[in-house]
Amino acid sequence: MLLQRLDFLLPYTVKRLTSADVDEILALQAKHLEYHQHYQTDQVTKEDVLAELEALPPKALPEQKFYLGFYVKDELVVLVDLVLDHPKANCAWLGLVMTEKTKLRQHYATKVLTALKAALKREGYKELLTSSALSDVNAQGFLNALGFEQGMVTWVYDPKLGRDIQVVLRGIEL
Repeated sequence: MLLQRLDFLLPYTVKRLTSADVDEILALQAKHLEYHQHYQTDQVTKEDVLAELEALPPKALPEQKFYLGFYVKDELVVLVDLVLDHPKANCAWLGLVMTEKTKLRQHYATKVLTALKAALKREGYKELLTSSALSDVNAQGFLNALGFEQGMVTWVYDPKLGRDIQVVLRGIEL
């Protein structure tokens, strides 16, 4: 039902992405070197993308995960990684929002997240939560502009970096 609501609320085509879409996902993500520097030491790879497509938080099931692509005229313009009913019922976890680099500052991600919030609310969800690296000032500004409240700042071990990184937990009521 979530995909149908998003299709209705947006002028974009929405698709649930799979491993068959890995090259397209990688092409979009590879352009965001500054984002990936917060979370890994090397350039993002096909293996990273494949792992991200399958990655689940503790106790989450594969059917809760929605790795979504938003398209304008067959061009992938926004990626969203979403896990429903995590970390608790009626709550959704936003793992990633990334816009095609050439489309930045054209409000694609803002429109997608605004529609996503409305669709989740209609589905009975109460909160949308996320986290981002404290050092990622672009993400912090984007989340602030969307009304996400800043929560706790904590340290999380990042296996790709081999060290802890400081993250900010964020949330918004739907």
